[in-house]
Amino acid sequence: MKNRILPLLLISFGVCTSSLSAQASATRDTALRQTIIDQDIKIGELKKNVSDLQDSYQKLKGTFDQFQVLNSGVSNYLTIISIVLTILTVALPAINLFTVILPNRKVRSRLRKLEKDFPKKVDENFENYMVSFDRKRFDVAIDDFRTNNNYSGLSSLLLLSSYSLSETQYHKIIEKLNEGIEIPESEAVTILNALINPDSQECDKFFRMILETDSRKYLQHTAEYLARIDIAKNMKYLEKVLAGRADLETLIVKVVNAITKTYLGTIVDKKPEASRTLGQKKIEFILNNEKIVEKFDVSKISSTGYPGGEFLANINMVDFNPFLKETELYKRHYSATARI
Repeated sequence: MKNRILPLLLISFGVCTSSLSAQASATRDTALRQTIIDQDIKIGELKKNVSDLQDSYQKLKGTFDQFQVLNSGVSNYLTIISIVLTILTVALPAINLFTVILPNRKVRSRLRKLEKDFPKKVDENFENYMVSFDRKRFDVAIDDFRTNNNYSGLSSLLLLSSYSLSETQYHKIIEKLNEGIEIPESEAVTILNALINPDSQECDKFFRMILETDSRKYLQHTAEYLARIDIAKNMKYLEKVLAGRADLETLIVKVVNAITKTYLGTIVDKKPEASRTLGQKKIEFILNNEKIVEKFDVSKISSTGYPGGEFLANINMVDFNPFLKETELYKRHYSATARI
């Protein structure tokens, strides 16, 4: 009995064991399948994550590429700005030099020149204005003198003004004087004094006409005119004209006295040495001229308004101008030997 039970037990144990083993195997298979399913799920999730990562990578890569492009543009822009700034850094001093410093120097230079020249320009403009103003005033006065014989207006204007008459104005005045108009001595002196201008051709012709026509009118002013001309240069002309005049002595006395007054002066009012030297040469040319000395008649001097024996016989005049004693006219007519 026992022998039968043991095999049955063994068989039952084996069946149980096999059942348990089958059950355990089924359980393992189920667990394995579940594990495989879970792994598949995880693999799917991983694949999805990898795909998402790939998408994110691609997006990130695109963003990075855009950033690189942008960075490259910014870099180029910054490079351009850097180049421009470098150029400006170099160019600005030059621009400042040519647009500010040099122009300012020129302006300052012009301002200094203007500051220096302004008073001169003002003086010149004022002088030009006054010359123009005086010229118009004299034109009116000369026309009035010619048409209405109004010598007083012209005389007053000449007396008060330092204006230098033009050749045309000289011509108009002289033309009226040559008509023989009678003018009071005071006005005539002023008008004739204005004509004593050796640099004027019109005045020169006027006084030469007086000399050449043996006219006694305006003789004093003619003498004063001759006193101012270059006698050495005109001596041939004067020798011819003076020697031919009936009033030679009168004119010579007047000319010498005019030279003395203008260039030599007096004891009280002695002229500068340069002026006296020039006056001495003028007198010497006249008083050493052979034709003048030869024709000079000392006895006629009294008729000129000078007392007999006056002129070079005046001791004060000769002592103040001792060169007179060395002239031919003095030696011929006034020296002690000549009086014997």
